[in-house]
Amino acid sequence: MKYTEIGKFANNGSTIPMGKYLVQVTEATETESKSGVPMLKVRHQIVEGEFKGRYLYDQLSFNCKRPKSFGKALGLITGTEKEFELDPERVLNRLVYVKVDTEVYDGTTRSKVTFDGYSPVGLEKTKAVLEKLKLEKDKDEEEEVSLSVEDVKELEKFYSEYSL
Repeated sequence: MKYTEIGKFANNGSTIPMGKYLVQVTEATETESKSGVPMLKVRHQIVEGEFKGRYLYDQLSFNCKRPKSFGKALGLITGTEKEFELDPERVLNRLVYVKVDTEVYDGTTRSKVTFDGYSPVGLEKTKAVLEKLKLEKDKDEEEEVSLSVEDVKELEKFYSEYSL
């Protein structure tokens, strides 16, 4: 079976149930809509609960109040500004609560962040979660093993000699 890597914003076809989730912003990309409106594409990773590790995606079009709600929930703006910037680098790794609903798009049910779906995470909760995530990342890095090209060749030879 041939493997072809797919885009990083691909959907695996499964949905996440409606509800409120604590997420970390893992990607943010400036782009624009088909009609030329500035937009921020965001990938969130759920960091707690049954769906920990799963991703939610959102597109924040800068012709409505959603970017302001997002920036306020992240603690980047007060929410009273008439003009502000959301720098993709500044939103990365920040925690935020998202409210998720489902929608049918092109005949497929998918998860989506609701229009008013962003709310802030308190200071103590943020500290505790970030410390926990750092410990998990450090542990994962310790356990990570990389195989060189020579190792892969040696393993292939070993497996072919010892097929059980």
